[in-house]
Amino acid sequence: MATKSSQTKAIAAAIDVGSHETVLRIAEIRRGKPPKDVEVVHRTLPLGSDTYLDGRISQGLLDQLAKILLSFKTKLAEYGDIPVLVTATSAFREATNQAYAVEQIRQRTGFEISVLPNSLETSLHLAGLAAAIENFSEIVEETTLILDIRAGSIQLSMYDQGSLINSLNFRIGALRVREVLGDLERHAIDYTALLAEYIGGDLKYYSTMGPKRTTYKHLIVIGGNVRFLRYLMSLEPDQSVVSLEAFKTVYAKLAGVDSFAGQRFADMPAEHRSLLLPTAIIIDEVSQYTGVDAIRLPKFSLSSSLLYDLAVKKYKLKIPYDADADLISSARQIAKRYRIDNKHAFHVEQLSLTLFDLTKKMHGLKREDRLCLQIAAILHNVGKYVAVQDDGSQTLNIIRSTELIGLSAERKLLVALLACFHNGHVDINHYHVRQLPEPLRITLIKLIAILAVANALDAGHGRKITLVRAKETERGLALTYESHEDVTLELWNFDNHVETFVDVYGLRPYLVAKPLREGSE
Repeated sequence: MATKSSQTKAIAAAIDVGSHETVLRIAEIRRGKPPKDVEVVHRTLPLGSDTYLDGRISQGLLDQLAKILLSFKTKLAEYGDIPVLVTATSAFREATNQAYAVEQIRQRTGFEISVLPNSLETSLHLAGLAAAIENFSEIVEETTLILDIRAGSIQLSMYDQGSLINSLNFRIGALRVREVLGDLERHAIDYTALLAEYIGGDLKYYSTMGPKRTTYKHLIVIGGNVRFLRYLMSLEPDQSVVSLEAFKTVYAKLAGVDSFAGQRFADMPAEHRSLLLPTAIIIDEVSQYTGVDAIRLPKFSLSSSLLYDLAVKKYKLKIPYDADADLISSARQIAKRYRIDNKHAFHVEQLSLTLFDLTKKMHGLKREDRLCLQIAAILHNVGKYVAVQDDGSQTLNIIRSTELIGLSAERKLLVALLACFHNGHVDINHYHVRQLPEPLRITLIKLIAILAVANALDAGHGRKITLVRAKETERGLALTYESHEDVTLELWNFDNHVETFVDVYGLRPYLVAKPLREGSE
């Protein structure tokens, strides 16, 4: 049954094939309302144990996963033909046999697993968190660090004044740490101190890459094992803020397992108990870095984020989260890191977007294409940090190796190539261009033509020209501009960078100066 935006209510499900646990969440979604859980099923299966140690998922674990998913299928049959979203994260993402594993699961269960890149997983987490915390918008107006503890990694996302400043991934997740250092437990004199040293070493990189002299106001911690910490601390469903002192008490008991008595701890599955110590150490190390005196541990899961995403896209749910704004904000921070000419980049960005909007009927591109153009314009000069003369290829390398939260792998490659060939000199048969699906190759060339013209109009980085109108004429495409300065250099440079535009759109753009009003000079 296809989910239509005209519907007012539906049952939908999400399956999160996690690195440590596979979760089925079935919820009722009403138009304009957040999803309401109907049934949630957890099955512990440490898929990441194989991936993080051996680089692949063993056949034994795939057999167990298939059984779990078939049991979920039986459960889902009770609800009829409903939409089901199935995703997997780092255990599949990092596995060398990912493609085989996905196909095998499809053949055996009928489920099509979508393996999320880290950038999309993080975007879903941030959106879900914004929906889960009632006053999220107000919280992130102040300096906030979001610690996302996963099985294979942690993601640190910093907000300030409502904008995403950075989001960095470190491969020190709770399960990965346990598997990598597990053999040392019986040899170490102080295993807790060893874990802390290992985790703290990687976190030091964040202190060097993050903003200097920052005073954090909030620390929000999410992740699969956070729910067990909440359970140990007897938090109510609507309670999330705990004092640092209360957390330290639990941490101290976890560090000396024998002293952690109580039915709540005993009731936990052993597999989850073993992950609580590395989880607590990660929280402790990050809390020391931020200097906060309280921690937020909200109820949160990827499966619920998937259903929130469905509700936003299909059922008119509004949440206080703008993924595009976060992407643009983080791109500006990346550009700043590489010391680009910010005024030039901003002007090229504005010229690009104006030209895109003025020529909509010609290019027929979509809103997401406009966003990629904007990100590429912001980042088009980052390669000059490495090499002034060969900046295009360096820009390509930097963007390909930099995480852009919310972009798929294909879209990130599109942005990287667009920024690389911002001068318009591109061969559609170039090796990297051929890595894109054919429809995106055409989109790329259309966007390159626009960006090349925009960049040419700021040849001397003087920000002299403003585009105001575009009109097809017998001569070509007339671009009317305003300027109060001598634009001889820009006019010359423009003429040398329009050939790709002519090839793509069949029209030669030319510039027409808008007459200045008297007394405006």
